[in-house]
Parts: sequence; C-alpha cells; structure tokens
Amino acid sequence: MERITIGLDFGTHQTKICVENKSDARNPIYSFFAFNDMDGNKNVILPSIVQINKDNTLSYGFVDKNNAKYGKKFFIGGMPEYPKRHEIKVDDLIPEPPVPSIFSAQPPKDELELIRFTQNLEKAKKSYETQITLWKQKLAAQEKKVERLTTEMEKAYQNEIKEWYRWQNTSQTNHRMIYRYFKQSTFSDYKWNCKLSSSYLSVWYLSYIIFHLEDKFGQNFAIQMGIPTGSDNFEIKKRKAVSLLLTAYHLVEEVFQNDLERFLSTPIQELEKVTTFIPYSDEKKTEYGLLVFPEAYAGLKSLTNQKKIESGMSLMVDIGGGTTDITFFTIEEEKPKIYDYSSIPFGINYIAETALPNLQDKFDTNIDLNTIERHKFQNAVQQYYGNLVNACDSLVKKLRKNFEKTGFPMNKLNDALKNRTIIYSGGGSTYEQLRREILTFSDVKHVSKKIWEGMTIDEINSFVSLCPILSTSLGLSISEVNDNVQLSTTEKIFSHLEGQYIIEEKPRPKWV
Repeated sequence: MERITIGLDFGTHQTKICVENKSDARNPIYSFFAFNDMDGNKNVILPSIVQINKDNTLSYGFVDKNNAKYGKKFFIGGMPEYPKRHEIKVDDLIPEPPVPSIFSAQPPKDELELIRFTQNLEKAKKSYETQITLWKQKLAAQEKKVERLTTEMEKAYQNEIKEWYRWQNTSQTNHRMIYRYFKQSTFSDYKWNCKLSSSYLSVWYLSYIIFHLEDKFGQNFAIQMGIPTGSDNFEIKKRKAVSLLLTAYHLVEEVFQNDLERFLSTPIQELEKVTTFIPYSDEKKTEYGLLVFPEAYAGLKSLTNQKKIESGMSLMVDIGGGTTDITFFTIEEEKPKIYDYSSIPFGINYIAETALPNLQDKFDTNIDLNTIERHKFQNAVQQYYGNLVNACDSLVKKLRKNFEKTGFPMNKLNDALKNRTIIYSGGGSTYEQLRREILTFSDVKHVSKKIWEGMTIDEINSFVSLCPILSTSLGLSISEVNDNVQLSTTEKIFSHLEGQYIIEEKPRPKWV
C-alpha cells in the first residue's frame, strides 16, 4: 500500500509540492506535483494568486487578464498624512583636548630643573599628540555616524513618500481583482489593505490544492506544511496553520464533497457564506495527519538528511519573490536547531520594482532579472543587499549581547564566527549576484542538485535548475514522527557557558 506524504511549501509568491511515496520504506520515491497553467502545460510551481473573475467566481494560480474583474479592492479613506522629514539628533561635538600648561611655561634656569622640565615637556607633547589623534578619530567617527544616519533617514523618508503615493493611487483606482501576498499577511504583521480577508483567500487557495491532491491520491496522504516563523511564535502560528488546513478540508470534503467544478463555479459571495473556520484540534490534526514545520527547518532538513552541513553557527538566507527569510542555526546531533529567525519584506519583486519603477503589471509573469540594464540592476541589488545586511547584523548583535553574559572574552565569539557558513536558497538564489558574503559569514554555499544525491526523484533531470526553489518542499515531504522540532532563542544559545569562565592567571616570576 502506498504511504504518501505531501510536502506543502505554501509560498508567499509561489507554492511548491513534493510527494514522498514510501511503498518501499527503505527506498522512498520523491516527485513534484504539477498543475496545468493557462496554456495547459504542466507546471510544478503554482503562483500564490487568487483572482476574482467577471462572473464573481474565483480562479487560482495564474492570471487571466481577459477574465479578471475590475473594482476597488483596497480600503478607501483614512489617507495617511504626507510624510515629514525627521530631524537627526546630533550628539554634542567632542571638545578638543586642552593644551598642557607646560607648553606655555618658562623653562627654569637651574640646569637640573631644566633637564627635568625638558623630560616632562617631551612626555606632555607625546601625550597631547596621542590625545589629538584620538580626538580626530572620534570626530571622524561621529561625522561618519551622522552621515550614515542622514542617508538612512533620507532613504526611509523617500520610501514613505513612495508608499504614500502608492496608497493614494491604489485606493482611488479600479484594479484587476487579483490577490497576492495573502499568505504573508496571514502569518505575519504584513500590512494588508485589501477589503477581502487574507485568511479567506488562504483557505480557498489551500482548498484548491487539496481538491487536486485528493483527485490523484484519494484520502491516502498526509500533509506536512511549512510556515514562516521562529521560536517566539511557532506554536501560535502552527495552530493557525492547522486551523486553515482543517477549514480547507471541510470545504473540500463536507461542503463541496470533492466536486471541484462546483467549487470553481461558486460565486465569491456564496463561498464566503459556506466557509466556516474550523478551530485547532489535536484530534483532528492527528486524524488528517497534519504536521506543521518552520520553513527554515524544512529547508535545512533536506541538507542535514544528506549530511551536507558541518556543525557550528551558520546562516540560511531564503530569497523569495516577496520576502527574504534569514535563519540563524546550528547543527546538533545531525539535525538543525533554529535559534533565531527574521523575515524582511524584500525579495526578487523588490529588486525588479526598484530597477524598473515604471514597469506595468510587473508580477503577472516571472521577470528575468538578467534582462535588466546592468547599472539599474546593480543599484537595485545594492539597496536590497543593504536591507539584508542590516537584518543579519541585528541577529549578530543579539548574539553578541547574549554572549557577554557568559563572562568569556568577546574574542572567543569572534573566532567562532570567522568564515562561517551562509547557505542561500529560494528563487533569488539562482542569481549569482545575490549570493554574497555577509559580515563574518564568508563560506557561501548554494542549495543545488547535490542535495538530491542518493535520493530517488522522478524525472530528476527536469528539475535540476529548480532545485533551490523546490528544496523546502522536498524537506517538508521527508517523513517526520511529529512537529515538535528543536527551536530556541539566542538568549539560550550560550546558557551552558554561563559561570564557567575562569581568568587565567599569569605565572609568577621566580624572584617574587
């Protein structure tokens, strides 16, 4: 009998599904589930899109421009105030060191006192020169700080201006009723300004997927889904994810009784009425075989399963369409342990939008960043990279702050962070220009087809170029006993070291 596990990578920008078949437990077979695109071609990547059609029905995954309904999909009113520039608080200038009084003193006439005076004068000169040098360095650092803050403030101001105009335009204009980023809004504090609930959109999109899975496998499969999270809110998000999946199952099996055509022909007003959110239930979760994992854990699982990562403190950077997820992790007992997680709202779309601000319908189709003019692309990448470095730097600062509590000298941590591994995955990682060293994480690795070595994957040659994009779904499909994965925080990473540092005493000279 087939034992099917579905690795569901419900993506912000696009969704991927990997199927594990364990008919032979010793040799599981993996395949990637395909949907039909607008031209009837098979596609293993399903865009995370819901479209309202002219007849008020919904379609999923692909944009049908000719059939899309137009309307005001954003909230109107409550226009934010026009952004104002904020003043930068500048610290008082560091005062110049006072000139030593000996410089203006008259040399004594007594020969012995003159010798002593000359010696003191030389010492004072050296000391004053050192103080002046340090003062100039501090002034330069202060000026550099002001310059950096000014640049950051201006950049933030320009972004606020841009958002203000965008909000004004989108709130007053009829748009095609095409919805994206509902997954991001459902699982984060992403600002959702659409009238239609992102949770409803997530449920209907997941229902569409389950219809197709049950059409192929019946009810003989278990879903293992990924969510963007760290240790601080994993349990809350996990319960929410299970609730969404249970609600989608209820629509598929109870409301529409596996009739996909009826589901697709139901107007949105009726669909809202019959969508009843099912609360989290341990019993129902077990009944349907639902497991929920952090996406970062799943992305790393496919690597650690093949023993592709060495132990130590490392970063994983997953560059998607709408977001970039940064994960700080270690490898313990051949399994990934996540200590910190950060997600920034910058991805491939941000780079394309920054480089091509006047491009219309920029995300209706996938944009090849390689077609953008070199200088525009480089400028956009530089801005993206600045946001990424800032996010990584924040993680490292938290790490340093918690290491200080151990009492060990900071150079111990500095040594441990030298030449550490940074792993790039996601669609953005397919662009070599986006795979860079960050801070002390200089051992750059890229999720590639090597992670599939030793695994049986159907039609593997068709998916080699998509490996960085499909790797999370592959990691999710690898069977697990439960979803109680090891998550922790940087506050606890060094707790075993606290109180253990002993200052080494220098050997006493024999003559003491």
